[in-house]
Amino acid sequence: MPIDEGGSAGVRQEVARFPGVLPDGIAFAADGTLYVACYEPSMVLRVDAGGDVACLVRDEEAHALCHPTNLAFRGTTILLSNLGRWHVSAVEVGVEGAPLPPHR
Repeated sequence: MPIDEGGSAGVRQEVARFPGVLPDGIAFAADGTLYVACYEPSMVLRVDAGGDVACLVRDEEAHALCHPTNLAFRGTTILLSNLGRWHVSAVEVGVEGAPLPPHR
């Protein structure tokens, strides 16, 4: 949903579809790319500004990337929490995360 100038939610817009996957967490890069952590199958999708979806990384065995639920940027690296295990995965994406709004 876009945010209008007054800070209210605008009209809902469909950006992309993810058939056959269970998306969970999202994060935007500074260039507008959307990254989506998918709980099942264990993978991260990249959605460009035109709505084209590509798989960034996928772990068929769910060992290194094990049911990721949330993601956040640290510089140009995405950090992923893994619900199915006890570790954090890191994936270099080459672009920084979008700046967060100031805390009020």
